Amino acid sequence: MLETQRKMTEIAYERYLIHTAEKDFVRANMDSWIVEYTSYGFHATASEGYKFPKDLRDLWFPLKGFAIDMCVIVGFSTLMTFFVAKKLLPRLELQ
Repeated sequence: MLETQRKMTEIAYERYLIHTAEKDFVRANMDSWIVEYTSYGFHATASEGYKFPKDLRDLWFPLKGFAIDMCVIVGFSTLMTFFVAKKLLPRLELQ
């Protein structure tokens, strides 16, 4: 596990240097995020040992914030649609 994380970090860092030299800052930013994430995982594994539940928790549902945002948006949209329909439908029946 440590060797895989170390290799991933090295590859991402090499790509970061290449993209920075090419002034491709979008890809360089993504590579820097990968370097940060994998190096954190490497450090955590090296200092605390490998913990499967942490990886399972990360892989189980990584888009928690996105799901909560979507639930709020869908709920608000449904509620507003209900109120608008309640106001407009009686007026449309009279015409």
